[in-house]
Amino acid sequence: MKRTTWRSYSILIFSVLLTLNILLLDFVSQYVNQFTLNLYGFFIPLSIIAIFFLAVICFCSKTESKVISIIASLIALAGLAIIAFFMYFGANFAN
Repeated sequence: MKRTTWRSYSILIFSVLLTLNILLLDFVSQYVNQFTLNLYGFFIPLSIIAIFFLAVICFCSKTESKVISIIASLIALAGLAIIAFFMYFGANFAN
């Protein structure tokens, strides 16, 4: 029987935190100092690495239920799409 373990839930938590981190980056950057902003900015690549590392572990497990892992991976891909959009927009339309 397939079951959901801590790995699936940790992917989901990291995905939601990544999306919130990306969406609130502008708001946070206005109200915190530079050191806190750097720590806040380091969370984005670290959470992307953690999400895909845990996703590989979950998808390779035969006893793990894949439903929450798939949902969390889609949320993470949406976060990556937001990052890619802003990188493209900033590179091509910034003065």
